[in-house]
Amino acid sequence: MNGRENGRWRIPALALGVIALCVIAGPALIRTDPMVADPEIQYAPPSVAHPLGTDMLGRDVLSRTLWGGRRTLSSALMAMAITILPGLALGALAGFVGGWADRAVEVLIDAGLAFPNMLL
Repeated sequence: MNGRENGRWRIPALALGVIALCVIAGPALIRTDPMVADPEIQYAPPSVAHPLGTDMLGRDVLSRTLWGGRRTLSSALMAMAITILPGLALGALAGFVGGWADRAVEVLIDAGLAFPNMLL
């Protein structure tokens, strides 16, 4: 690996970190309730009060994005935990026991990799 390829992960990691931090700190950053509708300001352009504008019901788009990001982030972390924990257990079983357990885990992994992604 040359020196140029070594740091390619830094900028995307920083961007994801900033997004995650904004989503986690969303309620402290934006005080606008994402569910309050104000028909008088529907489709308002971006302003100081509404940095991303408002939608068709007059709700603040930034607050709705940050609150929706919280749900998405928690769902992604839960899905990651659900897949990592069994994988860690199966990998440890295959590594420590070896033999028949290693072959059984290998068959399970091969079956999972042979399943078409489009059907998932």
